[in-house]
Amino acid sequence: WLVKKISCEKPDILLGDLNAPLEDPALAKIPMESSYGPKAPATYPTRAPETTIDHILYGPRYTSKTKADTFLSSASDHLPVFADLIRT
Repeated sequence: WLVKKISCEKPDILLGDLNAPLEDPALAKIPMESSYGPKAPATYPTRAPETTIDHILYGPRYTSKTKADTFLSSASDHLPVFADLIRT
């Protein structure tokens, strides 16, 4: 349902816990760019991150000034993800 909704509404930014890595077939269909570089940092679980399921995706009206990264935090069971996006 997410891919269909995005195709209709064309959001500028989609971010959060998407419960799947970018290689997942469903996420691969989303027509947005990932703010991660060639090697995405693991985001889950916080204590010993093993997989990347938290993302910052952006549409054609934005570019990524910095590649997305994480930082240590005990506020959640996922590591926070941050990136600088610029509206083009």
